Amino acid sequence: MGPGPRYQTLIGLLRTAETLWNSSRTFFSRWDLSPSQFNILNLLDERPEGCSQIALSRELIMHRSNITGLVDRLEGRGLVKRIENPNDRRAFAVVLTAAGKKLVRSIHPHYYDAAAMVWGEV
Repeated sequence: MGPGPRYQTLIGLLRTAETLWNSSRTFFSRWDLSPSQFNILNLLDERPEGCSQIALSRELIMHRSNITGLVDRLEGRGLVKRIENPNDRRAFAVVLTAAGKKLVRSIHPHYYDAAAMVWGEV
């Protein structure tokens, strides 16, 4: 008895996920971003009030230590900044800077076109 159709489906999903991840790495490289960095910028674009790093890690299903490094790199490029959280002095909110907003919004049309191509809508 072999592994069965569930195993074959799982392998197909993993291959698809890897293909999409590699394609997205290539896609975002033209803006010198990783897919994870774009995901942070994209999420923050929807939340002008910002987001804690813990909330980012939950939303993006990523370990907090990975979020810290990603935010550090984005902050170093002037795309995000950490601001004090008035409700919790131990935590910071991460917000987009004007440069971050401009960048993510300039990527969106290309991103939506690429997503449409994946679904065969173009």
